[in-house]
Parts: sequence; structure tokens; C-alpha cells
Amino acid sequence: MGQGRHTATKTVEDEEGPGGPARRRQLELGPLVVPAPHEPSTSRTRAVSGATEVEVGGRSARGPRESDLDLAPSKSGRTLARVADWSVRTRLIGLVLVLALVWAACVGIAGAGLLGTRSKVVGSNKTFQVFQAERDAYEGWLTDDDQSNMVSALASLHEASQQSLLDATIQQVHQGHAQAVSSLHELSKLAVGAGLPARFDATVSRTIHDLSIYNGFTNDVLADVAAGNTRAAITVMSVTNANISNATQADFDALSAMASKVEMAAKSGVVSQVNSSLVMLGILVALGIVLAVLATWWLVLSITRPLDSIGKAIAAVESGDLGARARVASRDELGAVASGLNAAIAAQQASQEAVGAQAELQRIAAADSDALSSVLRSVQGASSVDEVLHSGLDAIRSGFAFSY
Repeated sequence: MGQGRHTATKTVEDEEGPGGPARRRQLELGPLVVPAPHEPSTSRTRAVSGATEVEVGGRSARGPRESDLDLAPSKSGRTLARVADWSVRTRLIGLVLVLALVWAACVGIAGAGLLGTRSKVVGSNKTFQVFQAERDAYEGWLTDDDQSNMVSALASLHEASQQSLLDATIQQVHQGHAQAVSSLHELSKLAVGAGLPARFDATVSRTIHDLSIYNGFTNDVLADVAAGNTRAAITVMSVTNANISNATQADFDALSAMASKVEMAAKSGVVSQVNSSLVMLGILVALGIVLAVLATWWLVLSITRPLDSIGKAIAAVESGDLGARARVASRDELGAVASGLNAAIAAQQASQEAVGAQAELQRIAAADSDALSSVLRSVQGASSVDEVLHSGLDAIRSGFAFSY
């Protein structure tokens, strides 16, 4: 059986005017299409209260209007909307990439800091070698000076038992002088490119020259001791070489001051480089943590919010509210699920409305049938044509609100 088509009209009685009796008018209410009960899957229906239009039977479906999508008009909003349209898998991969970039940046900063520190350490090693060479030269000269005085003291004892000790002391004098001279020559080589003042090399040369003069007096002391002239040896050590001894001490003090200054600067540079690297690494780690937290938070919300909206729509439908719709804010998998759910709810709503309309038509048809039966009964009981007309019209007036 196909569709039933009825045209509903309502009879309206005008008031009686001066020109004649009351007149009846029929107002056509328009066609009403009722689907056949056994063909619900092929009838087209439209959701009255929703924004979704579907065709029962699954041949076509249209989701919410574009204006229903929660898309911000700003540039940043459009960008976020485009990102929100990414699939869940793409967003997860994006989060992994963000975390990988943060990790790579941290490793890069740490590596750059270590390389910079290594460069500073390599540069400072030469400065430390300069400082160590200056210390070795100074210790050699102190040995030379102290043991020369010891030679004079031992010689003044005139004891044969001290001869072996005297010989050992003289040997230490020669070793101290040789250590001082060799260390000063090494210091002169290391000073090149070590960031030392220009006068440093000149001071090294002057110190070597003063040491040679001092060594001349030391040789005089040893010669006097060998000749048994201990008084002359003591005079040389206490009076004659006093000026050159003081001058040599001043030379080493100047070298030590310049080397210490450069050594402290190198140490400070290494510490500063390490601190800068640690600060940069700390800042980057903090920013990376914030970025990772924000990215994770956004990803979680982009998944849980649509799921929450879908869950609320399902709960509303379960409670009987077919006007509920899930929020469709993206075109990813969750957006597709929400759109499909909305289409299914709209189809169910349209089906119920069609069933309600069919039931209403059946009620009207039953009422019309009862009214028609009443008219027929009134006509059958009439004995004349006039009585038939009057009885029929009275029955029609009382029984019909609409006429067909």
C-alpha cells in the first residue's frame, strides 16, 4: 500500500450580513503526507527541532550546519581549529615530536655547553702550565739561594765529618740553578698566546739575566769554600750578592703576579662558561616542561571534551530527549562519531514524529467515520426529503469540524 494523501479543510461560518444569510467558507489547511506503515525505510523525513537533515534508510545524511561548528574567527582560532581537525593519531605523533624536539634542544644546549667548557679548559690548561712553570723556576731559585747559604755555613764549621753533607749541598745548588733556568726558558715558550701581558716575556728575560749574575756570585762562594776561605764566602753571600738577590726576588714576584692574574682569569672563564651552560639548560628544561604540559593538556582536552559531549547526548537520548545533539567541533574521528550520532538521533526523532502524525490521521479518520455513521443514521430515520436534508445538515454541523 502506498502513501495516503489528504487535503484538510475547515468550514468557517460568516456572520449574517445585510445582503443575505450566513455563508460557509472552507479553509484549505494544505496537504498532509502520511507514510505507509510497511515502508518506513524509504520515506523522506526532516527533523523539526534539530539542525540535522537525514533520509531514513541511510541514503543521505547531513551533519550540523557550518554555523554550528565552534570555530573562532580569529587567526589563532582558525589555526587551532585546523589543528583540532587532525586525527587523534596525528595529534599523538605531534606530541611525541614536540617532546623529541624539547629533548633534542636540551641535548644540544648541554652539548654546546660541554664543548664551550672544553674549549675554555683547553685554553686554560696552557695558562695553568705557565703558572706551574713559573712556580718551578721560583722553587729552583729558592733551592739555589738557600743551599748556597748552607754551603757557607757548613764550610765555616771546618769539620771533616760534614764534607759529605757539604758536597751534597753543593750538588743541590747546581740542581736548583739548572731547574730555575730551564723552567724560565720553558716559561718563555708557554707565554706565547697565553694571554699574558707584553711585559711578561721581557720580565722572563730579565729574570734569566739576573739569575746568571746571581750564579756568578754562587760560583765565587763555592771557589772560596774550596780554597778554605770561608770568611770570603760568607761575605759574598751576606753582602756582595744582596742586591742581585733582591732584584731576582723582585723579578719572580712580578712573574708570579702576572701568571696568577691570568690563571685566575682562566679559572673564572671556565666557571662562568659552566654556569652559563647550566642556566641555559635549566631555562630550556623549564620551557620544555611547560610546553610538554601544555601540549599534553591540549591533547587530553581535545579528546575528552568530544567524548564528554557524546556521552551527555547519549544520556539525554536514553532519558527520552530526542532534541539533544552532540557538539561537533572538529572533523577528526571524534567529530565523525558525533556527526553520526546526531544523524541517528535526528532519524529517530523524525521516525517518531512520522508515527505520531500517522496516529493523528487515524484518530481523525475514526472520528470522521463515527460522524458519517451518525449522519447516515439520521437520514435513514427521515420520512421526507426535507426531513432528510434538515436531519443530514444538522448531523453534519454537529459531527464535523472539517469537511472533505
